[in-house]
Amino acid sequence: MSKIRKVFFVLVTCLAMVGATVLPRTVINAQGDTTTQEDAGYMKVYSVDAGRKYFSVDQIKQIIDKIATLGFSHLQLLFGNDGLRLVLDDLSVSAGGEEYSHERVKTAIENGNRRYYDDPNGNALTQAQMEEILAHAQSRGIKVIPGLNSPGHMDTILNAMEELGITNTRVVNGSKTSKTTVELENTKAVEFTRALISRYVAFFNGKAEFFNLGADEYANDTGSGFAYLQSRRTKDYQKYKYTLFIDYINSIAQVIKDNGMKPVAFNDGIYYKSTDRFGTFDSDIIVAYWIAGWNGYDVAKPFYLNRKGHKLLNTNDGWYYVVGLDEYTDSTHNNPYTGPKAHERLPRIQFTGLPGGRGEPVLGAIVCMWADYPSNTYDASVPFAFLDKYAQQHNQYFNRRYITEYVTTDGVEIEPSTINDEKQSAKTFDDYEFVSSEDTEFGIKYKYAKKLTTKYVDVNDEELEVVKQREFATNKEFPGYTFVETRLGEEVTTHVYYKNKTTKFVDEQNADVDTQVVGREFAAQKDIDGYTFVETTVADDVTTHVYYKNKTTKFVDEQNADVDTQVVGREFAAQKDIDGYTFVETTVADDVTTHVYYKNKTTKFVDEQNADIDTQVVGREFADKKVIDGYTFVETTVADDVTTHRYEVVTDKVLSNTPTDVSVMGTSVSLKDATALVVEPKTLANVTNEYNAYDITLVNEKGDVVQPSAPVRVVLPATKEVDGVFYINGDNKEAIPFTREGNTVVFEVEHFSVYAVVYKAEASTTMPTPPTEKPTPPTDEMANTTTQPTNNMTNMPTPPTSEMANTSKQPTNNMTNMSTSSTDNMTNMQTQSNEQKDTSKMMLLPETGTAANDYLFIGVAFVILSGIVWQVRAKKDEMK
Repeated sequence: MSKIRKVFFVLVTCLAMVGATVLPRTVINAQGDTTTQEDAGYMKVYSVDAGRKYFSVDQIKQIIDKIATLGFSHLQLLFGNDGLRLVLDDLSVSAGGEEYSHERVKTAIENGNRRYYDDPNGNALTQAQMEEILAHAQSRGIKVIPGLNSPGHMDTILNAMEELGITNTRVVNGSKTSKTTVELENTKAVEFTRALISRYVAFFNGKAEFFNLGADEYANDTGSGFAYLQSRRTKDYQKYKYTLFIDYINSIAQVIKDNGMKPVAFNDGIYYKSTDRFGTFDSDIIVAYWIAGWNGYDVAKPFYLNRKGHKLLNTNDGWYYVVGLDEYTDSTHNNPYTGPKAHERLPRIQFTGLPGGRGEPVLGAIVCMWADYPSNTYDASVPFAFLDKYAQQHNQYFNRRYITEYVTTDGVEIEPSTINDEKQSAKTFDDYEFVSSEDTEFGIKYKYAKKLTTKYVDVNDEELEVVKQREFATNKEFPGYTFVETRLGEEVTTHVYYKNKTTKFVDEQNADVDTQVVGREFAAQKDIDGYTFVETTVADDVTTHVYYKNKTTKFVDEQNADVDTQVVGREFAAQKDIDGYTFVETTVADDVTTHVYYKNKTTKFVDEQNADIDTQVVGREFADKKVIDGYTFVETTVADDVTTHRYEVVTDKVLSNTPTDVSVMGTSVSLKDATALVVEPKTLANVTNEYNAYDITLVNEKGDVVQPSAPVRVVLPATKEVDGVFYINGDNKEAIPFTREGNTVVFEVEHFSVYAVVYKAEASTTMPTPPTEKPTPPTDEMANTTTQPTNNMTNMPTPPTSEMANTSKQPTNNMTNMSTSSTDNMTNMQTQSNEQKDTSKMMLLPETGTAANDYLFIGVAFVILSGIVWQVRAKKDEMK
């Protein structure tokens, strides 16, 4: 119930007391007949809020037993109130043109309960559990009134609809959005709610006489919900929202009636403000009248509802108790419905006294236990104490009843328990013997012991002994017999035995080699570890199997795993050759000789066609890879006990550049990635001797620059006497060892860059004549033309720029003792980059390698001037 009413509780109590004093004995029984007898036909209902808080099956059964013994007639089980604590086996819903499967709806409801309050004691009852509760209630003479509240108090259903994709389901009143109430103008949400409720109503068809549809406190968490409904028109302005409320309640009532039950609803929303100008409610709705309203909450009074044809149930909130509010004052929530206050109000409220009533006839009364704060702990003794006092206060309406149980000493029911106005006497049962009786919380329990017979027989059903007593006797020993089994019957337990037959297992010295077997039949000879069977002898009830002691020979590896079949016999077996293994040693321990071997490991050396190129090695360990002449190692693979070192054949490989007659000689290994040789003649500044300079680059099939994986030989043309071969790196130079082979020089390198062949100077008295025209640098087409390599490589890619080539490392072979003339001539030598080819600013060297006359004159003058400067400095040093 809403917190709003708490402020006006005193006024409500006064109204309840006024209503309680008028004509308390007038009653309409459940069949609609009017009577003045105080207890005739009254519905005496206890209501449990099992929607907000989870109550277990055992807790509900205990409540049923309690109210049955107090004389109540009904249990109202509100499984749907804020929460929804019942999940049926089929919750599939068709609404708004969409189908919602059982699993989706079930999951959405369970998740909706968690969002509302994740009760650690349980989420929801199953259909089977509800059926168990209904059966127990029937056995106690209690009728169940199921309850599923809407369109308010349906937090879980709203949560579930949102999870299922239905939007805008909640009432919005100004700036407040309801947590509990569905928006009645949302057709899809209303259809889903009605379809879901119909599932639950159909389940109780034939199981209940009444069904409570709720209908109270519409959107009271946003203000006065019913006043809001009566003051707001629908979006199409055709009607007021309260008319939608009436239509909705009537539709749910019709669903209930269609399923053979009578609809029940709480009173505050029925004819709010005592007006029917918005429409009329189905008069078949029984009104559970709990409150006469308060200031600002103007509910219809009992006389108005009675005049409209509604039957009434006195659901007086003066009897309300909220679980966990066990102190007189609720300082946390300021909730007036505490246990002590309910006890205090009880004497002032008559059983038929409606709040604000004028003696209107009633069907009966409902006492309610609410769970406004579901996390509060439920202690059954608190509401039970109030129910005791309530029944005593209204003892003219309640007859104390007693549950009589007849059970075995271990609690098994002998016959169904009964509930009567008096405790029943103990009964006599042919098959049971009375043991004791004990008073219980709800009546009396009689305990009985079964009259039991125990027989001891052999396998031929010959009796050895018979025992009769309260309990079955256990099996016991009989000389010369062995227990076989126990046969259980309702009245007789039979222990079965067989005559013993003994089987022995001995060696040739008659010593036991295995446990004797005593059984119904002789045991056959069997394999015994460490022994071999010889013969069997029989004498009376004893059979003897004779064996000799085995001598076992094992063949194992160094990890003690068998490598050949063990030999078991009278003598040990000798060691032998075993394929794939090599003998190591023999050990002897007692009756076991062990020959130890090691597993052979084979190492192969093969080429790419898997052909052997060296002798296989067989031994305890694998052999390492090694150098094999004419081959280069590729990889090692291991498979089980074989390691394979794979090699490839090393072949000669030559790359040539035709325009320059430059060649590179290596192998298929060192030049593996190279597919073409790119050579670009280079011009060097400040060189007086004749020379040839080349920027040499290796490229792969993609045109990327590559380097050899091992030293290779470079062959450069040399038609004159060579002064030296140099590696050029910017302003630096390194002399390289070389050999002269005919008209070429040959040297070895690991990386490629710019290399120069410098010729010795020729004696001449005449200055050479400069060329009449500048030499033409080699074109890309010329540079890209190479000799056909030995492996028929074609389509040489575009060579990289000299800038890329000049990033290579220095050669590993450095010359430290260059000739004097070569050193002087190379002092100021620099590599001219491709970007500095503006011939208008700098003369290129002629093809002969000599500079123009003007440059020669300037060079000579520079040398003379340098000598004069050096002599002047020397004189100055002497003068100091």
